[in-house]
Amino acid sequence: MLSETLSESLDRKETEARLHQTERRKTSRQHLEKALGTRFSALIGNAHRAKFWAEELAWGTKLQKDSSVLVLSSEEDRYVASFTKAGLAALASGAFEAFTGGNQHLPQADGAFRSVFIPYAWHEFHDGSRVAVECYRVLKNDGTISILSQSHEQLRGKPLFKFFPEAVTRQISLYASIPDLTAVIEKVGFKSIETSSYSWSGNVKPSEYIDAAERKLWPEFAVLTDEVRQRGIKELRDYIARRGDEPFRDDDASTLVVGKKQ
Repeated sequence: MLSETLSESLDRKETEARLHQTERRKTSRQHLEKALGTRFSALIGNAHRAKFWAEELAWGTKLQKDSSVLVLSSEEDRYVASFTKAGLAALASGAFEAFTGGNQHLPQADGAFRSVFIPYAWHEFHDGSRVAVECYRVLKNDGTISILSQSHEQLRGKPLFKFFPEAVTRQISLYASIPDLTAVIEKVGFKSIETSSYSWSGNVKPSEYIDAAERKLWPEFAVLTDEVRQRGIKELRDYIARRGDEPFRDDDASTLVVGKKQ
């Protein structure tokens, strides 16, 4: 009887702890969403949610304060630096960024990291399979790989591409589908692979699309010829003339793929 009572007490405490953790995560996300604002989210993009993704990574992969984390990209850029300095550094003192360069080789020793995090960079690797092998090598036995990307469905859902259809074709050719991505890391040896989709509601005015297209502010426009880009801008101006500069619903969506070494 005493053992049953003790077991029930422990179960109740564990349940209460889990509920408390869930509420903490929910509250933290709400604070972050309020701080960023939907317009900032839509105009600037996912990569500036560094603190949110750092927290999500820490919770999902059970990072500790002294955990060693590698934030990986193909080459040095401000996005990766923001994830490390503005996000993970506050949660894991061993967090720092690295870049594969052209040879896809990591100089770090075997079993050096508790977690490898690849934010919006998988599509930039020349050989994703080789990168996956290297990530597997530098992870500890209980390590995890976390890859932040966008699914083909999420890309197709962007209203921007209704006016620049060539851009979505190009983006989809660059981004591996989520099933293909998971197949690559599974083949290397990662197990218990899970995928999670995230979305924040946002709005962008047609005139803001025009400004971004004219100044080539977003990478989607870099792949377009001037002729195609100007055609899309004209269609946006025609749209404004017919319907006004009312905002489009432009959600901020991403997919997180997490795999365990063991």
